[in-house]
Amino acid sequence: MTPRMRYDSQINGFNPEIFNKRLRTHDHVFIVFQTTKNRVIGIFVECPIPECSQSNSHFLISEGRHYVFLYDGRGFLKFEMSNTRKSISIECAKSKIFIGLFQSFRVLLSGDIEVANDQHFEENYTGVYQIEDFLGVTAGEKCKAERIMAFNLQFNPSPR
Repeated sequence: MTPRMRYDSQINGFNPEIFNKRLRTHDHVFIVFQTTKNRVIGIFVECPIPECSQSNSHFLISEGRHYVFLYDGRGFLKFEMSNTRKSISIECAKSKIFIGLFQSFRVLLSGDIEVANDQHFEENYTGVYQIEDFLGVTAGEKCKAERIMAFNLQFNPSPR
């Protein structure tokens, strides 16, 4: 079955065909968003270990079955290691992101995602979330809601 995908073609170097060729997973959701500093962050939700053709890729594996990585914008996936001992808890609902770890970010009613260290959030925010420090997102960095992409991938697992 062909994966159902929504993506933002404005992201520099982003090619959904790369994901089609590189990912071999069970049904799950994969979310990517781009910050105002043009950093592209990808998040797997409830998936097995993905395959990547780059021999120098590194996996970040939490206590659960969750994986977080950066898409480097040059046509392949870049996995980043983290020294944290904390587990990652990731869920998703439609195109919204729910993460638990370290630094907070919030989804504004305007559609922006704002990273912030302030734990006191006002009622005009649709949610309060956490994101890992190692992703390199800093306070005040934002991404537009239209730059959030949800991938409903429906691949068969690769033969072992």
